[in-house]
This record gives sequence, C-alpha cells and structure tokens, in this order.
Amino acid sequence: MFWDNHFNTDHQESFDFFGFYSALFPATQALEAARLHYDVQNLFRNLAFNGTFRDILEASGLGPAMIIYLDTDSNIAGAPNENYAREVLELHSMGVDGGYTQQDIVQLAKVFTGWNVCKKDAAVASDPLAACIPSTTYGTATEPPGLWVRNFRTTRHDTSQKTLFAGTPYQAIIPSTSGNPAAGINDADLAYDAIVAHQRE
Repeated sequence: MFWDNHFNTDHQESFDFFGFYSALFPATQALEAARLHYDVQNLFRNLAFNGTFRDILEASGLGPAMIIYLDTDSNIAGAPNENYAREVLELHSMGVDGGYTQQDIVQLAKVFTGWNVCKKDAAVASDPLAACIPSTTYGTATEPPGLWVRNFRTTRHDTSQKTLFAGTPYQAIIPSTSGNPAAGINDADLAYDAIVAHQRE
C-alpha cells in the first residue's frame, strides 16, 4: 500500500517495545505489535478515500507505531528528540529541499514533546489526556484489559512558544501553553496545519 510505504514504520521496533510480555505472554508481544501496524493500515485505507493528506499526516505521526519507531516516546521537554521532526519534514511532507531549516526541526521537535504510547481502558482510549493503566502492571498476570494508544503527558511537554518557518510567508507561531499545559495537545494540530500549508506551494 502506498501510504504504508510512504509513512514507513518498523514492526521489529514495535515488537521490542512490547518486550515486557516476552517472559509470561510471548504470544501477546507478537499480537500487540502486529495490531499497531494493522490499525494504521486500516486508517490509511479509510483516509485514502475519505480524508485529506493532512488527515493522513496526523494519523501516521501520532499513531502508536510511528511514535515508537521514531522515538517520539522519548521526546520530552528539556531533551527534545529530533527524529520525528526531521522525518516528517524531509520524508513525509516537504522533501529534502522543501524550504525548511534546522531551526524548524528544533522547533518542531519541541512541538511533539510529551507524546508516548500507553495502555488505556477501552472507554477512554480515544482521549490522549485520559489516564493510562499503570505501567507496573504491564506484562503481569494482573494487567487489566485495554488498548495500546497514543497518550499526551502534559508534564513532559515543552509549553514554550514555537515558531515554524520563521521569516517566510508561511511563518506559523504556536503560542505558549505555560498557563494551561493541557492545551499543549493542540500544538501538533497547529504544526500539521502549517506544514501542509507550506507543502502545498
């Protein structure tokens, strides 16, 4: 499938992420890794006919498989990881010479701080701000049922103002959320909007 190839992820990375199942539940380790990739493929199939490139960009970037693959789960305030920021500009949207700078990558990395993957009760699985099932139960006989989904950690997000494509006609300012850290969840939406607006030119 075209979009699955374009927004490449790696099954082995997902398999390794679920390594805490390997001792007691090795079949669960393989099942959960496969499920992440199956789910994103189904999203692509739907969005290819019923969505926009902007929708696909977000579904990929904030999907658990990509969060794990490009280390967004370790991207935190004060120590941003640039892997995803670089790839979303260079490979997923604008191209190598697409009109962005290293400073844009730095700013974009801050935008995506705080995102990770955790297990949540199915009733709240679609809410990135809902509580995760305690990680101390992962891989144990007492682990509650639930779904592995994206999660936004307000305490790990860089709440400062970010500026993308500074000094260009596509400049986008993402406001500080220091007064309301939970609002930082919207930084990703603003960034995807800015990337797609620039990418269209």
